[in-house]
Amino acid sequence: MISIITSFIRKCGRCFFEYSSKNHFNLLATLFFNYYYLPLSQSIKLPIYIYGWPKFISLGGSIIISSPIARGMIKLNRTGHNSYPSIRAEYVNDGGCLEFCGPCELNSGFRILVYNKGIIKFGKNFEAYCLILGCQKRIDFGDNVLIGGGSIIYDTDFHYVYNSNKEVISSGNKPVIIGNNVWIGTESYISKDVVIPDNSIVSARSSLIAKYSNDFEPGALIAGNPAKIHGCGYKRLDGMVVEYLSQHFSSSDEDIHISKDLLINHPEKVLIL
Repeated sequence: MISIITSFIRKCGRCFFEYSSKNHFNLLATLFFNYYYLPLSQSIKLPIYIYGWPKFISLGGSIIISSPIARGMIKLNRTGHNSYPSIRAEYVNDGGCLEFCGPCELNSGFRILVYNKGIIKFGKNFEAYCLILGCQKRIDFGDNVLIGGGSIIYDTDFHYVYNSNKEVISSGNKPVIIGNNVWIGTESYISKDVVIPDNSIVSARSSLIAKYSNDFEPGALIAGNPAKIHGCGYKRLDGMVVEYLSQHFSSSDEDIHISKDLLINHPEKVLIL
């Protein structure tokens, strides 16, 4: 009997603490945000889901969804299994525009700052954790971009500097372009005027301050402070292959050798190697 009671208490405690630790679907915020920003033909379908209680510090500007509408296709502030500590999400829009081109997840702890006429464009299947975005010009994300926790992307210096030698004041605002299928590691910093080509991988805690050329084999590995290209031919793996690899490397440290053509054209073959 004691063991049954103990087991019951443990299960109840686990359910309580796991439930209370997550950002749950917020119907009130969801209804308000959709009907505030979107035309009725879109808002009635509730394409944007809000989780928890983000801080809506400034509700200016606009939001555009330029893809077929689906319920809950854009998820803001949802709690995930993320290795980076979550903070309360904050949204500041002082006259800019957010454009969503497909499904998007800005998970718990994001901070979006859009000033003046800044534009942030999210490609389809965008996913990020605890991401900080500061935009006064333009930030473009391609399709299938994944960003690790605590990364920062600014297209602006947030201030102006006078160069007395050249007698000039520069704008300090230049666009950031991030290509398709880019994977950005935890706590990376991306500054104004950066271009990241398609299919690149950015190592954790890298500091990107340049336009990285795409005149090389796809799959650039960008790393360092300041970041440089350290190789090419790298590819982010996802789907069922990742589940298999997790099982394999939990019991073995042996590398898996597979041809590039086989992996690209028939990734399911990895499951039977």
